[in-house]
Amino acid sequence: MGARVETHQPPPDKVGFMFMLAGGSDASNTDPYAKGPEPGNHWISTGAHIMVVGPAVKTMPGYPKGADPDTSKPYVAGPRTSI
Repeated sequence: MGARVETHQPPPDKVGFMFMLAGGSDASNTDPYAKGPEPGNHWISTGAHIMVVGPAVKTMPGYPKGADPDTSKPYVAGPRTSI
C-alpha cells in the first residue's frame, strides 16, 4: 500500500493481502493517481472484498485484466499500471 500512497514502485518480490469490509471506489482502473472520475478513465466501484497485491499478481493466469472488469468476480485492478 505504501507504494501506491507514496507514488513509488512496490518491492518486486513481495505479495500482500488486504481487505476492505466497507468496499470502496477508485477514480481510475488505468491511472492509480487520478484525482477523480473523468470520461475514459475507467471508474471502479466495489463492495466488500479482499485484495492480493504486488507486482507478481499481474502474472497470475486466469484473472480478467481489462480496464472495465466485472467487480462481482475476481479481476486484476490496474493491470497496465506499475502499481
